Amino acid sequence: MRHFIAVELPPEPTINDKCVRKRLKNSVCDSCSQTCPVGAISLGVMRASIDNQICYQCGNCLFVCPVDAIENITPHEHTYHNHHLIINHDEPLASVEELLVWHKQYAINGMEIIEPLIDKWLPVLAALNLKLQTLQEPVWQLIIAPSPEVDNGRRLMFFRQKLDEKPLNKGGAVLD
Repeated sequence: MRHFIAVELPPEPTINDKCVRKRLKNSVCDSCSQTCPVGAISLGVMRASIDNQICYQCGNCLFVCPVDAIENITPHEHTYHNHHLIINHDEPLASVEELLVWHKQYAINGMEIIEPLIDKWLPVLAALNLKLQTLQEPVWQLIIAPSPEVDNGRRLMFFRQKLDEKPLNKGGAVLD
């Protein structure tokens, strides 16, 4: 007899009936499909749907939908402190729209980024600041945080182990 473990999968992302594409025949709203990096959102007359086979739930569509019609997608969690978004590990890039939400909801006005990740996040910060200028809002400041220290003691311990290892005697000869 085989036993199976019951696993509940999270609900699949959907577009609910608030969507203007589903309510208005002549709607031209395509914000969600334009921002989807993989083209998982398809639109038609009186219909909108998400292809869950290719959607990887980045959350970009959440921040551009004007009627909040997208369900069952959780945006990536970010950390903030003293009105600064903290980027201290390699995480997915946020969209400009997501950062605008952070700006309005949490009064975020800057980014604290560790040095190796600056090149990755700088274009997003620049695009955000251009958008904030057009909205006549204060631009975000960039704070470069020092990289976390590497534990060189453990690294040295592993290196010494490697030096102390004796070569394997595969041929049966006596080594001194």
